[in-house]
Amino acid sequence: MTSTAVPSSTPLLETELPSHEDCSVHIESGGGSGVYLISPDGADAFQAYCDQEKAGGGWTVIQRRIDPSVYFYNRTWQEYEDGFGDFDGSHWLGLQNIYRLAPRQGDSWILRIELRGDHCRGNGCLNKNDGYWWGEWPFKLGEPSSGYVLDLGPMKAGNLTGSGSSLLEKFNGGRPFTAIDRDNDAVNGLNCAQFRNYGGWWHGDCGYVALNGLYGDKVPSLRYMVYTYNDARHRKFYIHPKKSLMMIRPGSLH
Repeated sequence: MTSTAVPSSTPLLETELPSHEDCSVHIESGGGSGVYLISPDGADAFQAYCDQEKAGGGWTVIQRRIDPSVYFYNRTWQEYEDGFGDFDGSHWLGLQNIYRLAPRQGDSWILRIELRGDHCRGNGCLNKNDGYWWGEWPFKLGEPSSGYVLDLGPMKAGNLTGSGSSLLEKFNGGRPFTAIDRDNDAVNGLNCAQFRNYGGWWHGDCGYVALNGLYGDKVPSLRYMVYTYNDARHRKFYIHPKKSLMMIRPGSLH
């Protein structure tokens, strides 16, 4: 387990980039998917994985989970600020870097979430072992002093809900980030990041969506790494995904 973001084992595709650039600039230059140095605000550059293949490309990956090799659920506030994991595999980009890309006072960005496979079995689960779900939302992130409040608009596209609006925007939008050692959620006397091993997230009332929770749960229960699907009749079903991907790009590319 690594405590901070570590260099990729793949050579950087670009070693020097002009200021004010992000993954979207490499669409025009013909750069493929991989790890780049980016500097969206002209300050110190940082590494990020750029996905140029999905939905037109230009995406900066902010979270990816492919297996249980990297723990997410027990990370501290500092670790969630700085980032951790391996850019070639499971990793979290870091709240500081996400904010530099998509500050609340700047232009609108798009958040895309993709979930693949489902560990969950039994009543209350979608029971789709090889399922694929995705969604896109207008996205910005609040300043550090706000606790990195999640500024999320209504879901624009995708199949992560069957009811028109998603539980993510309803229960996590407008919430600051909570980690196991910093409680910013809406529940008095309870830290949602610690509760049910949900891990760090923009928690409101300790439920429905927690994609940084403990990996691999098979139980049809609202706990651990979970996304709750709301169908057309507003029935709720749990997805404990095998793989998750969160990535952002400028709204101007949409």
